[in-house]
Amino acid sequence: MKFYDLITVNSNLTYYYIYNDELKIVRASFSKKIVEGLKREENPHFNEIFKTYFFKRKPLSEIEYILPDTLTDFEKSVLEETKKIKFGKTATYKEIAERIKRPKACRAVGNALGKNPLPVIIPCHRIVSSTGPGGFTGGIWIKKFLLKLES
Repeated sequence: MKFYDLITVNSNLTYYYIYNDELKIVRASFSKKIVEGLKREENPHFNEIFKTYFFKRKPLSEIEYILPDTLTDFEKSVLEETKKIKFGKTATYKEIAERIKRPKACRAVGNALGKNPLPVIIPCHRIVSSTGPGGFTGGIWIKKFLLKLES
């Protein structure tokens, strides 16, 4: 069974997350659409972790999660490499492509990050273009907000 909970970050931003019976996060988003049809169950454990991140501006504690089987091996490798980027740091799409031994796959890295089912948990907002912030599902303003939060 899956449940959801949320953290209201500010008047313009709410973070929704879905977790299963095993207390593993299976999806997260800044869009309420992902939780339609699910029952809300408050989760004090996850809420404390997310509150520490959003309000105390500290790195997330380790969170157990499950990546969907629909992701390709390439997409999973991009997300796993992205997970390694530390709080307050950034890397470029090109750097991620090079780290996964696909140096010409910068655009494909961006596409894989656009499929990230766990924003913030897998910090795709930390991956930027060499000429600016790059894109972000849900809006570039959210990416800029998260980068500022971590600076």
